[in-house]
Amino acid sequence: AYQMASASTTFYVYVLRSLKDGKLYIGQTNNLQERLLRHNHGRVKSTKGRRPLQLIYFEVLNTRGEARRRKDFLKSPEGWLFLKTHFHPAPPVTSEGVPLGEVTLRG
Repeated sequence: AYQMASASTTFYVYVLRSLKDGKLYIGQTNNLQERLLRHNHGRVKSTKGRRPLQLIYFEVLNTRGEARRRKDFLKSPEGWLFLKTHFHPAPPVTSEGVPLGEVTLRG
């Protein structure tokens, strides 16, 4: 019961990078582990077609309101600048995980 109470009072803002197209997704949740599983199992509409996804950044906040404000900031022009400065975009990859445009040898 203690863990449940603790989990429900902790909120997260997180940033995912699509390994398919290199684009970022910003979200918020009170259960980061479960939310990441939902994203990578295709159970989140906005990221379903962009899997696999990699967690590249998260922040822990005390209230849902703080998490919402931080998420809104990260989605603002200033927030995108912060993310792009700290997390360079990844190149899109093939279904085998190879960056597009790279030549690979098959054994």
